[in-house]
Amino acid sequence: APTVTTVAPTSLLEGSAGVARAPGTGGVVVNGRVTDLTVTFGDNNSASIKYLNNLIVNIAGNSPAAARKVATGSSSIRVYRNQTVEITGSGYAPNTSVDVWINSMPIKLGSTMSDANGLISETFGISANIDIGNHTITLNGKFADGTKASVSVGIEVVDTPTVTTIAPTVTTVAIATTVPTTVPTTVVTSTSINLLQSLG
Repeated sequence: APTVTTVAPTSLLEGSAGVARAPGTGGVVVNGRVTDLTVTFGDNNSASIKYLNNLIVNIAGNSPAAARKVATGSSSIRVYRNQTVEITGSGYAPNTSVDVWINSMPIKLGSTMSDANGLISETFGISANIDIGNHTITLNGKFADGTKASVSVGIEVVDTPTVTTIAPTVTTVAIATTVPTTVPTTVVTSTSINLLQSLG
């Protein structure tokens, strides 16, 4: 069964009202009570968290081409600076706003609206100003039953690898062609004529 603890409002994250989580862990705050959530990792640097069988949030950090894919079973989601993170979810109230934050220093990444079925899907940019290290992404919104809650998951912010492109070197070799400027001529001498006459 999920572990439920009560936290004082002062221990909630500033701005997001979520709960700090290390990479690979998650939690939800409802009415000041924290429930630890299990994070399930997938391929391509993605993870999902589930709450009470009716709220599922998926987070996927978009990896640049130079970054190695995170394999299944990894214990961390890598979010790259100057890249994006894709967030999808279900179980929210229809047509309601969901705010997305990143902590330690609270930065609101943006907001998205759920559709008529309570589904969300949005891509958010990760600024180069966000410190490298462990952070928490939190989603604030109303569940389908009207309860307002904050769903948090720990991530790792890393720098985007630098790709050095080496242009191919093309060497041009000039082939010198020597053309004779004079054409050899046959010189007929008087000695040659005499020899021919003597031979008949």
